[in-house]
Amino acid sequence: MQYSDIRIDAPPPAGFHLWCFLRRSFPGRWVYRRQWKRLRASFLLSYPKAGRTWVRLMLGKVLAEHYHLEASFEDMMALDHLHDKAADVPLIMPKHDDYPQLKTPEELVTCKDEYRFSRVIFLTRDLRDLAVSAYFQMSKRRGKFSGTLSEFLHNRRGGVDTMIRFHNIWARERERPAAFLLVRYEDLHEDTERELRRMVDFLGMPDIADTVLRGAVEFASFQNMRKRETAAASERGPNRLDGGRTEDPESLKTRKGRVGGFVDYMTPEDAAWMTRKLETELDPLYGYPWKTEEG
Repeated sequence: MQYSDIRIDAPPPAGFHLWCFLRRSFPGRWVYRRQWKRLRASFLLSYPKAGRTWVRLMLGKVLAEHYHLEASFEDMMALDHLHDKAADVPLIMPKHDDYPQLKTPEELVTCKDEYRFSRVIFLTRDLRDLAVSAYFQMSKRRGKFSGTLSEFLHNRRGGVDTMIRFHNIWARERERPAAFLLVRYEDLHEDTERELRRMVDFLGMPDIADTVLRGAVEFASFQNMRKRETAAASERGPNRLDGGRTEDPESLKTRKGRVGGFVDYMTPEDAAWMTRKLETELDPLYGYPWKTEEG
């Protein structure tokens, strides 16, 4: 059994936490080589479904164009493949830190010392939108949850309490990495090129041309990613955007890409309940003006 395939509406199998520890400590297939690389890496981290695929594709396109690399779509999505092609390319490693979607709040790692030598871009999103997207990911793409959205929100493993605690841990631990940059999904929607510029400057690449940034924004647009995913879903070939079904748009990774779309899926009661939790429990670092439809 692959631990990445465990259901979140049941306890994980024995050895799950040891597996998580080993994956954190020795990421990747070539353990020692990648562990050495990792000490020099920058990381793109997020809770799953916060828009990390979008960001990694933009960054990958920027690196490929700026350093004149022949790179496939998969290379750009992986990011660290681009560093393997040329030593002067910054090493950026995208990662869902700690596999929080599979854990209860109490099981989350509370110290981020593993990133003490690294730059960390932490991508966040309105947790109400994130929760809806995570629900469809778990129920329709991964088959790890069979209940309703309301049941998912209240589920102890991978539900709202896990999401809040994961973000609160990072708010408290943000001084732990060598450098930390918070990027919000909503700000990316508002001005994608501006936020992409913030990220490449943070990664030590201030000389990236504006034309390269604009090209990356267009390349990774929602429309282009949706076209690629629907083609992959039809062909069933190897692709990081596969797994969805064209006949069920809610199963696609590029599902909606909206800001505030949670109101179309949550009941008013669930939306109000979650908003109250965010107002009172989520660290104010993230700066969201929480309000209900009525407020």
